[in-house]
Amino acid sequence: MGYSFIIEDYLKEAVLNKDIEAIKKVAMIIGENTEKTEMLLREKEDIRGDIKVILTEIKSLNENMNKRFEAMDKRFEDMIKYVDKRFEDMIKYVDKRFEDMNRRFDMMFKFMSLGFGVVTILITVFKFVK
Repeated sequence: MGYSFIIEDYLKEAVLNKDIEAIKKVAMIIGENTEKTEMLLREKEDIRGDIKVILTEIKSLNENMNKRFEAMDKRFEDMIKYVDKRFEDMIKYVDKRFEDMNRRFDMMFKFMSLGFGVVTILITVFKFVK
């Protein structure tokens, strides 16, 4: 049975029998019900306040996480730039080294060609002189 049926029974008894105790019981049930309702409303407001605080904290955490992700993205971009620069520097060094070696081989080839030319000329001259 709900409160409404109990209240209805007590009110009938109070009106028909002019029972003061029944009126007191109805008043007490209504009062208790009102107190419970007020208490539930206060708890509801408290819960709403707690939910607002939690939402604020979640938003703050989300903002902090976004800032950290942005900072990590920046660090990764900086690291990629640094690695790219190192590779470019290394490629420049390797290219310079190959150019130096190529110049040495060219110079060595020229001297060997000149040496073979001189030896060929000397052999030809000595053959004719003989």
